[in-house]
Amino acid sequence: MLPYRKSEAIRNYKGENPTVGPNRITSALNVEGYDVTTQFVSTVLSNDRRKHGLVNRKKSADDLSISDLQFANELVDWLGGVENAIIAINAYSQLISS
Repeated sequence: MLPYRKSEAIRNYKGENPTVGPNRITSALNVEGYDVTTQFVSTVLSNDRRKHGLVNRKKSADDLSISDLQFANELVDWLGGVENAIIAINAYSQLISS
C-alpha cells in the first residue's frame, strides 16, 4: 500500500522539488509505484495553482494596455521580427511546461 493518494504524492514531490516539471514528476512517482500520467500530474499542479490564485487568466487583445503593446513592440524589435518573437515565445512556453 502506498503512503499517499496520487494527488498528495504529486503535491509532496513538487513541494520537495519545486523546479521539476510534470514529466520528471511522473517518472519519479511511477518508479515509486504510483501509476500516474503526465497529463494527470499537470492537471493536479494546474488546479493547485488556480486554487491559490497563481494562474493568470489569458489576456485577450481587448485586455492589453498601451504599455503591454509597447513592451511587445520592443520585444519584437529586439528579437528581429514577429516570426522570431513567435518562435522564441513558443520555445519558452515549452521550456517552462516541461
